Amino acid sequence: MSTKDLTDYLDHYLSTDERSAVLITGAWGVGKTHFIKQYLEKRHAQLRSADPLIERSYLYVSLNGVSKVSGISDQFFAQLNPVLNSTAARLVGAAGSTALQGYAGISLFGGGLSKVAKELLVRVKNQILVFDDLERSELPVEEMIGYINNYVEHDGLKVILLAEEIYISKKNEKYNDIKEKVVGKTIEFVPNVREVVFSIINSIKENKSKEVQLELLGDISNIMLKSGILNFRSLRSLLMDFDRIFQLLDEKVCSSKSALKEILLYFISIGLEYRANNISGKDIKNMPSGAYFYSFRFLKKEDERDSEEGMGLENYFNKHEIFDFSNPILSGEIISDLLDKGRCDREVLNNYLLMHPMVVDSKFIPVWRKLWSFYNLNRKEYELCIQDLYASFLQKNIRSPGPLLLAAGSMIEIEKAQGNVRSPFCSVFKFFENHAHNLLKAGKFEYDDEVFGVGAGSGYDGLGYRSVESPEFKEIYNLINYSNMRALKQKMRDFANIYIDKYHQDDSKYDSLYECDFNAEKFGNIAFLHFIDPKAFAALMVQDEKADRLLLSALGQRYQNAQGHEICSLHQEREWLIDLLYEVLFLVEGAKPPHKNILMLQVKSAFQKFSQFLGFSLVLLKDKGGEIEDGR
Repeated sequence: MSTKDLTDYLDHYLSTDERSAVLITGAWGVGKTHFIKQYLEKRHAQLRSADPLIERSYLYVSLNGVSKVSGISDQFFAQLNPVLNSTAARLVGAAGSTALQGYAGISLFGGGLSKVAKELLVRVKNQILVFDDLERSELPVEEMIGYINNYVEHDGLKVILLAEEIYISKKNEKYNDIKEKVVGKTIEFVPNVREVVFSIINSIKENKSKEVQLELLGDISNIMLKSGILNFRSLRSLLMDFDRIFQLLDEKVCSSKSALKEILLYFISIGLEYRANNISGKDIKNMPSGAYFYSFRFLKKEDERDSEEGMGLENYFNKHEIFDFSNPILSGEIISDLLDKGRCDREVLNNYLLMHPMVVDSKFIPVWRKLWSFYNLNRKEYELCIQDLYASFLQKNIRSPGPLLLAAGSMIEIEKAQGNVRSPFCSVFKFFENHAHNLLKAGKFEYDDEVFGVGAGSGYDGLGYRSVESPEFKEIYNLINYSNMRALKQKMRDFANIYIDKYHQDDSKYDSLYECDFNAEKFGNIAFLHFIDPKAFAALMVQDEKADRLLLSALGQRYQNAQGHEICSLHQEREWLIDLLYEVLFLVEGAKPPHKNILMLQVKSAFQKFSQFLGFSLVLLKDKGGEIEDGR
């Protein structure tokens, strides 16, 4: 029944002496509670305009989690006595509920409250009673319906019940027989989607996000109708999530109305399916895009078409064909992070959007990103993209692992479609092998510490690598990984060459030994000291017969942080440390007492800790001969 028809029926029901309850049924979150509260508040306002002294005209109680009828009576009492503070309301409410229990035919736990009970009963008799969430009550169905029946049959009160009825039937097979004695009319609630959506948006505090939502009111309503998921609680939550996204957006994204529209509607469409448990966070994260989207939908094997795996996504795609799933406005990873983990990274979000054609002019989009969307290009655009690709490789403009792997996957994908984007005289692998070699030779390969290893994903900058399962891509992946490590080694060698000068000039000379921030040249997790001459470094540690205690401390912190971490291993510096020790001891031996003895104690203590942290034997035995056992 539509909201208009339901309003007309309730007007009629409340104006008669009908002695039965009305049950309004509908799915969770469909707006039953919102509708009935709005209806009764409007009705109460009309009554009050005619009689300003009229008291509250209805009482509302939620049965969600209620396991005793006293829990219902407590809620009634609190609403009938709003002037009481919360503590008093709970105390007196418990007493009042005892009186109401007695009235309902349930044993009293003592006397002395007859006046309160009588007053409450008189006041309740003047109310319309609303019982919500019947299916979520922990009361036995017979007890719950029996309690409600006292108000309907014995007191002739108007009672409105709200529930998703199917769940009550599952709890008790006799429910329909029990219900028949109390409920005179069962009505399926069919909300006016646009009205409810407007009401939800209107309840949000004023901000620019709200303006966007109101402008797209009709579109949001259509998305809900297409989804078939009329859960307005979920919608409200998703609108709040969108507000969070909106606050993180770059100004350039906010200036594009088409992009904002696509972000909002696309996010809502996926979020509704997620909150309805039709798709998981993992499904969203791994959602096919690009050519994979088309193969997912049209190239499935016959025996896979009717399997449950992937059907949630398949059904979602069928519902919302208005979106370009081959090049979505938000990546699956961004959406799954927000829905699954409540996390939204400003940099990741804007880096993705500022490369999307709905936000920026295509001439500002890197060629490797254009190539990734080759299936969206017309013939002229495709040929221009290939020309730009050749030029970018020749000019060594594509030189970091992420773009290289995205380009490689796209090129393999095009080859599968019988296109040709490399020299006919070599394979795609050979093409990238030559390119990586030339980049390294020219010192232009850009190391990236996030593309490989622990925590690395299967894509870059919001785009998934193509052809990841093909042998050729795996070969290229290993090649780029190897080249990346070679580039790192060269960078560390270059940094080591300037470290001595940096030590004398830079206040952050100690931080760079134990803090980890590659872009800020802080290499606490990367071995580079073994590229420095041990004799030169020893001269930093001991100057004018005095140890640089801050430098010793920084080294200690460096090796302690690396303790037990194979990924951030500094084991390459073990041999260097032993050589360094010899050079430091040479300086110590040349010192004069008392500095010599103080230095020896400091050096012993420090190097024993270094060796302990790195897990190798280094025992210093100081006597006149100055012997060293290094475990080598």
